[in-house]
Amino acid sequence: MATIDKEVVQRTVAVGIVAVFGVVLAVCLAFGLSIWVALLVSVLLGLFIGGGVSLMIGLGLGAKDQ
Repeated sequence: MATIDKEVVQRTVAVGIVAVFGVVLAVCLAFGLSIWVALLVSVLLGLFIGGGVSLMIGLGLGAKDQ
């Protein structure tokens, strides 16, 4: 049975959330949205898309065979 390295998963999720947050914030501001709307959209998408996708990647990277 494989075990999961929690540290690898946590780092991967954190990087994914920050990356999606930054990209979405830049795109929202480039399209002229107000800073508050851009922050709201980027936080929501960062948590849901960045967190979800990077969690799946992190679980794959953090799996160790025993």
